[in-house]
Amino acid sequence: MKKKICLFGTYDYNYSRNSSIRDGLRSIGVKVSEAHYNVPMTQLETKADFTVITSFKRIVVKLTTWFRLLTKWRSVYESDAVLVLHPGHLDLPLAWIMCKLFGKPLIFDTSISPYDTMIQSRNLATGGSLKERLLWWVEKILLTLPDKLFTDTQGMSAFLQSTFAISENRLFAVPIGANTNVYQPQKVQKKSKNKVQVLFFGMYNPLHGAWQIVRAANRLKRDTQIEFLLIGDGPIKKDLIDYATKNQLKNVSFKGFMPEQALVQHINAADILLGTFSNDPIMQRVIPNKTFGALACKKCVITARQPVLEEYFTHEQNIYFTKPEDDRTLSDAIRKLAADQNSRNKIAEAGYQVFSNIFTPEKIGQALLTGIFYPDFQKPSTLKAIYLSILANVTKPQTQVQQSTAEIFDYHLQKQLSKKSKLNNFAIGIYTKSGKDFFVKTWHKKSRDLSFYSAVNEFRVGRILFQKFAQFNLEVRVPQPVEIVIQANGAYSFVYQYVQGKSLAAYSQTTRQDYLQKIITALEKISNHLSASEKKSFNQRGLLFYVISLPLLTLFAIRINPSQWLVLTRACLRCLTHIRPSKEKILAHRDLHPNNVKIKGDTVYLLDSEDMVLTIPGFDQTDLNISHPDSEIDGCNEFLKLYIAIHRAGNVLRANHYRDFLFRNSESSARAGVRKIAFR
Repeated sequence: MKKKICLFGTYDYNYSRNSSIRDGLRSIGVKVSEAHYNVPMTQLETKADFTVITSFKRIVVKLTTWFRLLTKWRSVYESDAVLVLHPGHLDLPLAWIMCKLFGKPLIFDTSISPYDTMIQSRNLATGGSLKERLLWWVEKILLTLPDKLFTDTQGMSAFLQSTFAISENRLFAVPIGANTNVYQPQKVQKKSKNKVQVLFFGMYNPLHGAWQIVRAANRLKRDTQIEFLLIGDGPIKKDLIDYATKNQLKNVSFKGFMPEQALVQHINAADILLGTFSNDPIMQRVIPNKTFGALACKKCVITARQPVLEEYFTHEQNIYFTKPEDDRTLSDAIRKLAADQNSRNKIAEAGYQVFSNIFTPEKIGQALLTGIFYPDFQKPSTLKAIYLSILANVTKPQTQVQQSTAEIFDYHLQKQLSKKSKLNNFAIGIYTKSGKDFFVKTWHKKSRDLSFYSAVNEFRVGRILFQKFAQFNLEVRVPQPVEIVIQANGAYSFVYQYVQGKSLAAYSQTTRQDYLQKIITALEKISNHLSASEKKSFNQRGLLFYVISLPLLTLFAIRINPSQWLVLTRACLRCLTHIRPSKEKILAHRDLHPNNVKIKGDTVYLLDSEDMVLTIPGFDQTDLNISHPDSEIDGCNEFLKLYIAIHRAGNVLRANHYRDFLFRNSESSARAGVRKIAFR
């Protein structure tokens, strides 16, 4: 069943960010509905826009729209999640109430912070004033309402965490991008082939660096082949025009805002596109719409160097950087690129490739879908875990191989895999992306079962294990967890590095033992270096857990092996006599089968870590000695020996060998006239 997302509020329907989100979600198969009422956008640029009267009027207008939005309750009720778009801070209270009534998660696009923009960047109120404190408190309270919030960059997420104490696990990033249905390369007839047109579009304000642009134009007014076109509006427009008139800048033209289709015509007619040039803190953590619009039209972009841009772009390869707030370096960059068409074309083509790989509506839609439904890595409650465990034990295991999807977003299936284990709950396969191979497990049931939580646990602890093994430069590794891709049909795909190694099963018994001992030693080492928060990420199995669960596991084992009820009952009772207190907890893989270990060069790769736990010492050693009687690995625990055997004997998929351990040893010991090994 397709995921359904409701776009909610009085957001600007035609705003590029909003249209990219809407079209992006639909492009990947999400069913999008809208509970929307249009409210005309108002400029919030000067102190006059924030008087008590004007602010009160805006709030009244917003509140009156709530009654109209209430009539669209069915869109909220029928959705899987509700998404409030920009601008939408004042829509959050109503959306929160409706989501609580219908039990829906509430998501908010907080890429723009009113407090950040109005107070810290535009200085519309002094720090510590009543107006400043009031705006901070209002935004802070509103941001507590959504279940999750998304920004356009990690820098903006960090700002929200530090300024409003927003928890990191409530935030995720979705790039702004551009709507490729509107912004796309087009062949446009230029007015003059001998002119190089430099285009800026956006707000005329210090935040975007409009002053740096006109001053750079003044430096270039004798370069008659270069002309500037500035499209937009804002509080300093008159000052900019006066400056151009005073300095007789015949190379500069001004136009007002226009429909997007007309704007795209101007973008495609230009040779060089300008980004932003101020060094305002906001510009250090966001990427403006204009940058993506220019890239989507395959244009060469000049903009101020900022850390947020350097995460994606490289100077003179796919973008051209200048110093922030420096009209001299800006004019030098324009002069250089105006004289070198080949460089302009090269940068434009490379920038377009970056845009196509990361910032298209499809990429935005996928990032948003994954962020909304990304598993929160919270473990199921104790009661739910018990219920799911019972259900897993009494349910007949699947034997039919789940078929892998030919494509999972950017991943393309190369080989379908099958495995006779509980992985039958997944479709598994080897996929390629950008020339690299990945191992992908896809879960696509209607309700979250034990296998889902097992897969989430494996991914979570896999990230910690990968980091810890690398930190201590150990020869043992786990495949790197890459990402979780959530599909419109509700499927979860867990993507890992694919390891093309040699199975441990291909080695001699002696070599196997050496490698297994190396794994156990490595797990013990990193167990002693886990932080408190990292330990919480692992399932923990203390002595109390084993004591409480032992009778239940014995009943499961008797259900599968009714003729051996007496042996199993006595084994359970004897197991309890071997209890020894232990405060220490060590990482245990709990399934060190040779096929779960790959050798690649000098590195040992540990696979299938979904059952990894922090438990009392000796679990893996004991399990190996039971499943491989000729094993000589030290560290067995007598209590765990009986517990593991009973547990495995009651597992439909893995019973045989452990039944042999209990029952074979029981019979041979009886014939020899000695006490059974299981009860020793």
